[in-house]
Amino acid sequence: MNINRRVVELQEQVIELQTRLLFQEDSLQALDDVIARQQKQIDDLTRYCQLLKEGIAASSNQDEGGDVAHELPPHY
Repeated sequence: MNINRRVVELQEQVIELQTRLLFQEDSLQALDDVIARQQKQIDDLTRYCQLLKEGIAASSNQDEGGDVAHELPPHY
C-alpha cells in the first residue's frame, strides 16, 4: 500500500508540474505578444519622429531666405 500511495503522490506532483508549465507557457506567449506590439509602436513612433525632423528641416530651409524670427516688428 505504501508504494501505491507514493505512486499516486508522484503522479499528482507530475500533474501539478505540467499545469504550472502550461500556465507559464501561456504567460510567456502573452508577454511575447505585448513585446511584439510595443516594438511595432516604437518603430512607428521612430518613423513619425524622423518624418517630423525632416519636415522641420525642410521648413527651416525654406525660411532661410527671410528669417522672420530675427526681424524686428514694424513698430520698432
